[in-house]
Parts: sequence; structure tokens; C-alpha cells
Amino acid sequence: MGGDNNNDNSRNEGLNIAVVGAGPSGLLLSHLLRKDSDNCKSNNRVTLFDGRSDPRTNKLEGRAYALGVGIRGRTAIRTADPALWKAVKSRGYESERFKLHLGLSDTKDLVIPLRSDSKPSNDSSSSSSIVEPSLLIYQSELCASLLEELEEGQKDKNGFLEIHFDTRVVDCDLDTMTIRALPNTARTANESSADAEAAAEAAATTTSEFGPFDLIVGCDGVNSRVRASIDQVFPEFATTRTKLPGYFKVVRLGYPVGTISEDGSEAYDPKAVSLLIPSGAFIEPTGADGSCCILLSGRGSGGDDGNGDTSGLPLFLRETKNIAAVKDALRMTFPRWKEESFRDIAEQLVAQSLESNSAYSVTCNTYHYQDKAVLVGDAAHATGGISGQGVNSALVDAVVLVESLQQQNQPNLEGSLLAYSMRQVPEGRALYDLSFGPKPNGLKKKVFWGLKNARDALFGGKLGIGEKALQTRLSSELTSFAEIRRERDYFYENDDDDGPSFPSDDEFRRQLGALHNLKK
Repeated sequence: MGGDNNNDNSRNEGLNIAVVGAGPSGLLLSHLLRKDSDNCKSNNRVTLFDGRSDPRTNKLEGRAYALGVGIRGRTAIRTADPALWKAVKSRGYESERFKLHLGLSDTKDLVIPLRSDSKPSNDSSSSSSIVEPSLLIYQSELCASLLEELEEGQKDKNGFLEIHFDTRVVDCDLDTMTIRALPNTARTANESSADAEAAAEAAATTTSEFGPFDLIVGCDGVNSRVRASIDQVFPEFATTRTKLPGYFKVVRLGYPVGTISEDGSEAYDPKAVSLLIPSGAFIEPTGADGSCCILLSGRGSGGDDGNGDTSGLPLFLRETKNIAAVKDALRMTFPRWKEESFRDIAEQLVAQSLESNSAYSVTCNTYHYQDKAVLVGDAAHATGGISGQGVNSALVDAVVLVESLQQQNQPNLEGSLLAYSMRQVPEGRALYDLSFGPKPNGLKKKVFWGLKNARDALFGGKLGIGEKALQTRLSSELTSFAEIRRERDYFYENDDDDGPSFPSDDEFRRQLGALHNLKK
């Protein structure tokens, strides 16, 4: 695979691959590369790096939140092995229900079901008569499951896999194809990323060097070192990393958070994902016992971006010492939550720093550099969790990358990476557009857009009215993001533009081909 892919002997030599980031996409990628080796297509070797601890420890370190693995992520994991999905599924909680709670008073909400449990079709012969629900699972549990199965499957494959946890990559040299990494023992929970960068530079003499590698894969998120390395050596590479407005914190509860009324009804369906308006709290069930993950968010007072100004945030988000004050603020904002939950939630909130709980978007005009480096998941494209498709799209990236590496008709590794970019760059751009939505030009389009969203949210295609809401389509269909985005082109294009606002697949291929020809 490192040379002419039409040469079987060359393919059997395999690739020595560095995967930076042992999150879901990095671990699934390793599974797929191992499967490639098991099928005797190539003898790949994988070295995994992650600045966090082994997810099977009790150190959550950024893995504390719950993810929704929908049809895209589920299909990607099954591509590696159906048994792998079974192992992952056993650690999560399936739920298809999604309800919007509009607060009318301290004791009453207007509840709008945005997504309900699927029912069998009248056509019993249809293989798609029942849509599998999304799997709600903590990132730590997803990673632990993928890791355990990966280690179990490679026991008889000496030399295939090497893992370095608590090892922070500080530099990727794309000339020598080596990686410098620093033991991640000194960093504290409240240390800022800027402090971490300075510490890494100061401790450069204590770094270890790994490599050389045939390929470096960046699965290392919005702060990707691999992306930064590409940016340093590839002038035509265009990338953005933008802080999104506001801050968020995540808490875990081992019981339902909602109160129970005198008639025995619960404030929130313990089996449904619930979005509370106007507070913006997002409740995800994580177990049959009613346990849940709650995401709390808010914006500061510094304008639309809210950067650097936390004064306008709810007290329960900005306070980091006074637990009693946080409890009181929670009690006033969420009167339908159980009294005993306030202290549990308050203790978790004050322990989290705001700086480490910001969301970012990432865009890139290409996802690879020559035959040296390639980006996967949030390292290549990120929407800050707005779409709920971050982990799903990242898992699909891993599958497409390995499929591209396996293509026999590619003349070399660079051709395989170009094929990957040509397939996934349109998907990343489309997901970004779908996540942040259009800004319709003109009153007619604005009104039409608002009415369409309201109709789809209320009816979702039932009784032949409207269509499934966007979030439902993204979670339950395999229709490409690019196709869904093109369906909405009317709302994105400006009246004075010529042609569609989203390029065709041929146009993306032309642009990417021209971009990479500049380096030849």
C-alpha cells in the first residue's frame, strides 16, 4: 500500500501509520486497518497517541459527555465487525424519542415531540420497516469498548498496534515524518491550552521522538497538531478554527432529574432526549434506570460571540466556588428538577472551568497533504456539537479513508488520500452549512424558511404534511450530507448569484485536483 497499489508485494508490505488521537474515530480507524491486515491485503502497523489517560480508568478528561450514535455511526462500526457494534451497544442506551419542552410556568411545560419511536411498516417484507434508535453513550464508554475489542482482536498480531496514552503530541515533522511527544503528567484540569503550549515548548528537551512513519493521521480534534503541521508546510491549505458563542458544562446523574407529580407522571420522559426552552438545558437518558447526562450552556455579554465575557452567563455556569449559590440558581431556573439533584449537579458544575468548556468550529479546504498526512473527524471539520453528528461523521471518515487506501486503481498513496478528500470534503462542508443553517436573502425566503422549519417540526411528514425534521434525517438516514444540503440550496443562495451555492461533486473534484497540482 505504500507504493504501487497494483503491486501485491508492495501492498503486503503495508503502512507504518501514526494515528494521533485515540478517540472514537482513531480507534475505529485502527480496527479497520487491523481488518485490512487480517484479510492479508497489507501488513499495517499502527501507533496510537493520546494526551488523555486510558478511557478504562476513572479519569474522564474530556470524555464526560454523552454522544448520540445514529445510523451513520452505527453503519460505520458494523463495517469493521458486526460483533464490534454489539459490544458498543451493550454499553449505551437506545432512544429514538426527542421532545422539546417550552416552559409555560414553574409547574407546566408545552411538550412538542420532535421524534417518536418508530413503528413497523405495513410492508413486512421491507428491510427498513423499523428504524433503529440512536445509541446514547458516554464517550468514555464508547472509547473503552472500541479499545477493549481492538486489543482482544490483535493479541495474535504481534507488532500491529502500539498505544501511548498520557502522551501529548507537540510536533509533527512532515519532512522527516516523525512525531515529538511529551508525557502528559504535569497538566492540571484547569490549565489553559495556552499554558499547555508554553509548557510543551519549555519541556522540549524531555520530549520523545517516534517514527519515521509512512502516514500520519490526525484524529486529534479541533486543536489538531497534525492540522497545524499541514498548515505550516502547505501554503494552499486554507483552514479556520472559530470559537463559537457561549460556554457549556456537562453533568452526570445516576437517576432521573425530573420531579414526579401527584398523579405519578414525570416532568420529563426518562427515555427521551429533552431540550428545555428557554434555558437551553439538554437532557440525554443514558440508562434504563433514568440516569442521564445534562448539558448546560449559555452566552456571555460580549456581543454575538461572547468571547472573553462571562458576566452575562447564568450564575450556575460561571460560579466555581460557592456550591450553595449554584444550588439556589439551579433551583430558580429549573423548578421541575428534583430537590436532591441540585447539590449533585452543583458540585459537578463548580469543579469545571469555563475555558475548557468552549465549542469550536473547524473548516479545511482539503483533508490531506501529499502522501504524508490526512485529517479525520473534528481535526478536518467540526460544528461544535450543533448538528449532533460530530462522532457519526468522524466514524464515517475513518471508513472512507480505509476504503480509499484499499482502492487498487490508485497509482500511489497520494492518489488514495486525494480520493479520500474528494469524497469527504463535500460532506464536511455540507454538514457545516446544515448545522449553522442559511441566512435567507429577502423577506420571502425568510418567511418560507421559518414556516418550513415549523411545519417539519410539528408534522415531520406525517399525514403527508412536510418532511422529516433535519435532525431526524441526519440521525436516521444514510442520504449524504451533500445531497441534503443541495436540496436546500434555494435558501442558501443569494438572488444575485449565478448557479447553485453548493458545488457539484465534479466541481469539488476539480477544485481539489487543482489545489494539489499546485504542489507538483
